[in-house]
Amino acid sequence: MIRKFLRIFLVLITCNMSMAQVPLDTVVIDWSTPNLTKIESDSTTITTTDWLMRATSGQLQLGSPGSLSTFLVHGLGARHLPVLWHGLNIQSSLNGVLDFNLVPSIVGSVFTHDRSNPQGIVGALTIDEKTGIQGSTIWINASSLQNIGLGINSLLKDKKWTNLIIADIGYDRNIFSYKLSDRKYWRFSTDFLKMNLRYIGMVPINSRQNLEMGFWQQYSDRKILPSVSSSPIDQNQLDANTRLFLKWTKIENKYRLEVSSGYMHEILNFTTPTVDSRANVDIFQAKISMDVCGFFPIQSYLSHRMELAHPNFFSSLKNRQLTQLGGIKTWYLKPRWSLCFMDDKIFWTIK
Repeated sequence: MIRKFLRIFLVLITCNMSMAQVPLDTVVIDWSTPNLTKIESDSTTITTTDWLMRATSGQLQLGSPGSLSTFLVHGLGARHLPVLWHGLNIQSSLNGVLDFNLVPSIVGSVFTHDRSNPQGIVGALTIDEKTGIQGSTIWINASSLQNIGLGINSLLKDKKWTNLIIADIGYDRNIFSYKLSDRKYWRFSTDFLKMNLRYIGMVPINSRQNLEMGFWQQYSDRKILPSVSSSPIDQNQLDANTRLFLKWTKIENKYRLEVSSGYMHEILNFTTPTVDSRANVDIFQAKISMDVCGFFPIQSYLSHRMELAHPNFFSSLKNRQLTQLGGIKTWYLKPRWSLCFMDDKIFWTIK
């Protein structure tokens, strides 16, 4: 085996273009064009972070319990993956990411990673609500970290309106033990209080048109603990988010047209004995998108987003406006291509 690798190495350093001079094992690289690659949450997991740890399309990046949790895809930063809730990108305008510790339990929710969504380099992660089964569900969960959560999902339908309410409250202490220099220590409590209230209302205008509206009120207050090897310091973070949307959808044969508008208000306060950072942002968004179904599907969208930031470390209002135009077209190839390396030959095969 060593002699084989030495011979390959000598060939590579003595010629610019080398065909395999040594018999190698056969390697097949098989590739096929995917459809809309999606993964959805199931009903067996309890917390959002539990589900994301099971997702095979990305990686959940976790710090210590109660700290920032983000979702990475293909090694790219979390800022490259939009997190959409009914067309609104709910990633924070202040730090550019969404902390999934703030997102409520997946009971009553559906998480989908759509790799073909044109709004992100690696697609987008969407958060929707389950609207199939009428009635109410009450859930409770607890963990050995001294964390507890309580919530209710209520779906009410009449002849026209569909109303969905999801509310939850949680208190996470995130206490655990660890050893340092053969001594046992206990982690301080994060005192992580988080609350969420969501409402979705849907009414059909006719057989082809639908009107949808909703809001999401979110609040959390917690202690940010330093590393176990650092000196103790009192760090507190408060997040408060308000999200509203109104969406009109029309489906006509193979076309789907969607027009939506939204408003978000974000508050992020971070304080230490020496730092007092406070900021709030008002976000306005308008969007129009069109999807064409069939053998050659096309997805396209046009959106405008305006952000007005009021941080206490600046004396003036910060105004940022962004207009985006994007689209994607997918070709479905029936044959599957294979690239093969065998001995001194390279060839393609079609299955």
